[in-house]
Amino acid sequence: MLGALVSIGCDEPRVGRRDTGAGRTDAYADDAAFTAPDAFFGATDAGTFDATSLDAPIALGDDAFVSSLDAFAPLDAFAPRDAFAPRDAFVVPDAFVPRDAFVVPDAFVPPSETFPFPATGDPRVAAADLYFWRAGDNVRTTRTLARTSLRELSLSLVIELNGLTCGTQDVRVRVNGTEVGMFSIAGGDTNITRTFTFAPIAGPTYTFVYETIREVASGCGAAGYTNDASTLTVR
Repeated sequence: MLGALVSIGCDEPRVGRRDTGAGRTDAYADDAAFTAPDAFFGATDAGTFDATSLDAPIALGDDAFVSSLDAFAPLDAFAPRDAFAPRDAFVVPDAFVPRDAFVVPDAFVPPSETFPFPATGDPRVAAADLYFWRAGDNVRTTRTLARTSLRELSLSLVIELNGLTCGTQDVRVRVNGTEVGMFSIAGGDTNITRTFTFAPIAGPTYTFVYETIREVASGCGAAGYTNDASTLTVR
């Protein structure tokens, strides 16, 4: 930045004055064309500065202001961010819909239950201990099971005592008083297996009965089933 220059008359050597700070100046003389290596400040002498000749009078009041900055270049015009794009309108979810009311499952019910029958202690009606040949001879048991109803029964009956020599011993199977099936024992049979299906019979307590339905012909013998060797499976 160019400050201010002073000259002290045309008859005197060209003298420049330079501010050294605190209001002091020191002078120097230069016969050559004046070129200010330093910026000059604080000159108050009258005169007019001539850029081509330092002999011309210099008239200088306040220091001339020369801006060394380039013309003010403002920032690019304010470019706002893209128009505010709000998120999708807030959508309140549907009212809370709870899962179906908690349903406690039924107590575990096995697909089937098996137990011995006849078993020790099961009541019997027989003419001669374990032998059946009269109508009405029977063995029964009462059980409380996990199942609340029954619709199928499978039996495996061991014929340990078979003295039949002719004819058959015919037996019906009852559950809670309902006949659900029949089987016959012939001479030489050692095991009877059957499966019966029927309309549901309500429980969970059931009475199972094997009952001889007719008397074996006279002289044809008898058959019987021992305890704890046979089974019933119910579904």
